[in-house]
Amino acid sequence: MANTGNDVTVIIGGGHAAGALMTTLLQKNYQQAVALVGEEPHPPYQRPPLSKTYLAGDVDQESLYMKSRSVFDDAGYQLRLGERAERIDRDNKTITLSDQSTLKYSQLVLATGSRVRRLNAQGADLKGLHYLHDMADSDALREQFVRGKSLVIVGGGYIGLEVAAIAVKAGL
Repeated sequence: MANTGNDVTVIIGGGHAAGALMTTLLQKNYQQAVALVGEEPHPPYQRPPLSKTYLAGDVDQESLYMKSRSVFDDAGYQLRLGERAERIDRDNKTITLSDQSTLKYSQLVLATGSRVRRLNAQGADLKGLHYLHDMADSDALREQFVRGKSLVIVGGGYIGLEVAAIAVKAGL
């Protein structure tokens, strides 16, 4: 769908919520132009498999995508991947991106998701410390799953337990 001036719905965030919204807009045959701004280089994807099937290497990146990039492209949706929204000017309904370009919007959706809570302790900057929030994190962690290595998981939540299960399977 071509940008018809000011009638653009801009979605800031490239995570699961943004992807679910874009998928719904596609299903509902939404007639307004849509632009998504996301920091990651990937179209919106499912994050739950990052700590299990993707981390284990059982599925590839493409299978995590909520829709392939071509589906969004074919619908005329603009994906501004690898870009960060730096400033929102509500009075002029514009967004300044990290590449210094601007987007004008008529509707704005903030679907920025969560941020990793970084360890705030001595040694937090040491090599070998990993977090698990996105594909790149999962890729980096998987590279460390080498038989004979040790692993310490801080936190016993859902993600930590799934990482532990995959680590055991990998022989750690």
